[in-house]
Amino acid sequence: MSAKVLVEERVWQQLEAMRARDVRLVVAKIDQLAEFPLSAPVAPFEGLEDFRRAVTGDYSIFYRYIPETNIVHILSVRHSRQLPPTPEDLAETE
Repeated sequence: MSAKVLVEERVWQQLEAMRARDVRLVVAKIDQLAEFPLSAPVAPFEGLEDFRRAVTGDYSIFYRYIPETNIVHILSVRHSRQLPPTPEDLAETE
């Protein structure tokens, strides 16, 4: 059964700033995460051990999987040239 996907408002804003081709790649990866939420590794950055990072093209999708409710919560999308988010950047607002 597919996981439910929640997307933070800031992610929609991040997607709006991207090229259409890149948005399609990111959305396809998010769809894949709904089917296989544990397929991406834990984010390899200090302070982000509770988060996972899926990579597609030049972008990283930072998210948290909540197995008790089967929810994939998308928290941020970053270009590879950007610094990784801090835990404060990934604070959940929903």
